[in-house]
Amino acid sequence: MALAAADADGPAGKNSNDRRERDDGLGAEAGASALPSPEMLQASVETDQLVSAGLARKVWTQSDMLELQAQLPLLVMAARQEQIRRLVQAVNAQQLNVDATRGQLF
Repeated sequence: MALAAADADGPAGKNSNDRRERDDGLGAEAGASALPSPEMLQASVETDQLVSAGLARKVWTQSDMLELQAQLPLLVMAARQEQIRRLVQAVNAQQLNVDATRGQLF
């Protein structure tokens, strides 16, 4: 039965705690630290303001896209996914027009 218990933990000794850490949006990017850095927090605030401003204007410009491209790598996965979700849902609901040269959101 010990073999079955080891198999339940998954490949390479990964257990449910490892999976939970990856799923929280911080695991791979935050390393040993569970707290986001000041830079990550600042990027999160700035990205939220950028997306909110675009949604309020109902237009997403090329400038917005370029600024978002610069901010996304600084965000933890959960924050990245949330901002992208907000944009995509607004476009799909025809509440946001994409006015970028290449028609890209991010």
